[in-house]
Amino acid sequence: MLLSRFERLNRTQGVKSLENGVIFNGDRLTVRLLIEEADEVWIHIDGSAHPLAKQGVEHDVDVWSMELTGQFHKKTYIIEVIRDGLHHFSIDPWAVSTNTNSQMGVILDLERTHPLNWTSFDCKVPQQDAVLYEAHVRDFTVDDDYGSNLCGAFNRFSDMSAKGIPHLIDLGVTHLHLLPLADYTSVDDEDIDNTYNWGYDPFLFNVPEGSYSSNPEDGAIRVREMKQMVQALHDNGIAVVMDVVYNHTSHEREHPLHVFFPNLAYRKYDTGEWGNGSGCGNELRTEHPVIRQFIIDSLLYWQREYHIDGFRFDLMSLYDDETMYQIEQELRKHDPNVLLYGEPWTGGVSALHLERQFTKGKQWSTRIALFNDEFRNGIKGDNDGHVKGLIAGNEFEQLAVLRGMLGSIQYNEWLSGFAKDPIQSINYVSAHDNLCLFDKIEKSCPEFFYNDRVRLNKFALSVLLTSQGIPFLSQGTEFLHSKKGAHNSYNAGDAVNRISWKKKVENDDMYSFCRDLIRLRKDQTGFRMADANSIRRRTSIFLNQHKLIGLSLKGESEGDYTDILVIHNFNDFNITTGLPPGEWILVATEGDIDLSGMGWVEGDFQLPYYSTTILVKL
Repeated sequence: MLLSRFERLNRTQGVKSLENGVIFNGDRLTVRLLIEEADEVWIHIDGSAHPLAKQGVEHDVDVWSMELTGQFHKKTYIIEVIRDGLHHFSIDPWAVSTNTNSQMGVILDLERTHPLNWTSFDCKVPQQDAVLYEAHVRDFTVDDDYGSNLCGAFNRFSDMSAKGIPHLIDLGVTHLHLLPLADYTSVDDEDIDNTYNWGYDPFLFNVPEGSYSSNPEDGAIRVREMKQMVQALHDNGIAVVMDVVYNHTSHEREHPLHVFFPNLAYRKYDTGEWGNGSGCGNELRTEHPVIRQFIIDSLLYWQREYHIDGFRFDLMSLYDDETMYQIEQELRKHDPNVLLYGEPWTGGVSALHLERQFTKGKQWSTRIALFNDEFRNGIKGDNDGHVKGLIAGNEFEQLAVLRGMLGSIQYNEWLSGFAKDPIQSINYVSAHDNLCLFDKIEKSCPEFFYNDRVRLNKFALSVLLTSQGIPFLSQGTEFLHSKKGAHNSYNAGDAVNRISWKKKVENDDMYSFCRDLIRLRKDQTGFRMADANSIRRRTSIFLNQHKLIGLSLKGESEGDYTDILVIHNFNDFNITTGLPPGEWILVATEGDIDLSGMGWVEGDFQLPYYSTTILVKL
């Protein structure tokens, strides 16, 4: 197959996207490692030992390197670091693949892992147009009704004859956010039926997770199969977001970063204890130039080698602000549309001083987006408790919800949020953490009949999908996925976490409602404005009664309705209200939606309880 100049350049960039580590291309093996305070360094390749030479200093850390010629593709290796008479054996932290359970590193000629027709995906979706869908590779594909007999979760996800990708296409999402894909320690590659985890216990940051591969012993197969999964999504117009966890590691005392950088890799409190802002016993020292560059290089590697289109940062406040600014700057050089977002909080008290943490407000001059927890809680109530949200009548959450509906921007003197522009707000009602939406509503509204709890699920999604900002859906929310009341199911197994595809059939009305709301959102620019000035210019607040909130949106682009009126009735009773002058087309009411219209209305109109009404003018 003849390649264009752009494709050849892209492939070359992919091979050379890591400067450090064990890099093999053609017949040349280059080993370049940064190591702190080592006396000797050796690489053992298939049992043969080769010494590295100290070649210089980078960020006050020694550079050790060597070169060999020969055929090394798929050969295993381990690094030996001798320090103060002690011999430490470890995979290097820049490793690109391993064998089963990451016992040894695997050398790869990465060009030989490319699928056929492997080309970069030009994601042309502007940030304000994004619709995010979060999924876990195993949860999404493990159900018997998923429809694939292929071995390996990456392969099952890629299978176009199965339910997964066709479902995402029909739903209308633009970006698939996948829970951690990089190597983690809690799942045994040889016993995947009896071990389970979401993957927030990272070990090797540049290696695809072996338990998702059809053959974890073969280091090339996991790389190729992950690329094939990304390619299948790209071929169907869906961008891919990786959930990345550079804030801490698992097995920190034996971790490659600790072996290579025993004094600088991890933060410590003034007492000398290891920092624990992650809640996992350690936190990476992102502010150190070596670790900062390691993280940036890793992200660039995933972006270039695997064509990843965006990154979600776990516990983003554990990253220092300068690191996040440099991450955005470097990644946008390669892909101006790269989507970057994360959690603007920590998992505990961090050893990083508060003024250096990337918290709300630090994103102001960037296009980095933050999860909008105030909007989330305003809509549904607290994450795991009995507190109701505004969708169930909690009037104390009105301002939080109204701010979120407007993208959490500074709308006026009395209505102001954290965002400079709505593209900095990730709007969601549930994610993998905590109770899923269906279970939360069931817990906080036990007095409601089942049909009214379904009504509240629809109501929550209608508020979410008609608001300014970037909507985010967690897997199965669109057809009432339940985790059986488990609020922290990171290791609860398939019985709790798997997506039941029968539920999509059983709850087709819920699914169709969500799908058509996404179609309406994508059709009308009034629901997805890019900047605060546009919202202030094109949006009017419609408030005329207690717990009744509406927005009037002006169309400006070709194909837009002249006016859109979105009214949310947060009361437990119907309300009759006068509509603005003129004839309106009713598009959605009481959990039903018809994009072609339900008829003409004017004058007084009854707004059904706990639901959203959408009316438009041509």
